[in-house]
Amino acid sequence: MLAGLSLDENKDFDACTQAILKYYRLDAAAYKKRFQEARKGPEETFKMLKTRLTDYMRYYVEARAIDSLESMIDDAICEQLLCGMNDDVRQFVVSKQVKTADECCQFADLFFEMNVATSSVTSAGSGNQNYKPGEAGGQTASSAGAAGGSNKNSGPKQSGSGSNVGMKHVIRCYGCNTVGHKTITVSKSKWSNGGGVPKM
Repeated sequence: MLAGLSLDENKDFDACTQAILKYYRLDAAAYKKRFQEARKGPEETFKMLKTRLTDYMRYYVEARAIDSLESMIDDAICEQLLCGMNDDVRQFVVSKQVKTADECCQFADLFFEMNVATSSVTSAGSGNQNYKPGEAGGQTASSAGAAGGSNKNSGPKQSGSGSNVGMKHVIRCYGCNTVGHKTITVSKSKWSNGGGVPKM
């Protein structure tokens, strides 16, 4: 840590002290946490605690580059904004190492804009998640085939075999075995032995 100092600075005790303190100094977030969690120790007086709190605050102010009343007010507003955010938003903003309240608002709004855009893309993709190739109008190929099969048999049924479709039904007499009339019109003399068997 002293290797970065010049020869004259290495001979200066105060310069060496400041270099050592700067090397072990924490960032602003660490000093803020120590300041907020500081409590009086068993062997510590309240005056000693006050001195420790003052050091934490001074280091925090230096790390945040607070050099005026305006910058102190801005820092207090930034802290209040962070306290009112959800955990995921706060973590996102803190990860950007914001230094002002304006930067805090900028990244917080960016987080919500990205979430809205992601939700829109997800919703658009989920609208077609039930679609399957081969479907038309919400009807699958198997259901369309089934519907087609049912429509094929929904017409009037044809009697006889498929080869007789379209042929006129022929009336044949069971008495004389001729075409064109029914048995009731044939005289009984044409029946053999009156037994109902036609003469051949």
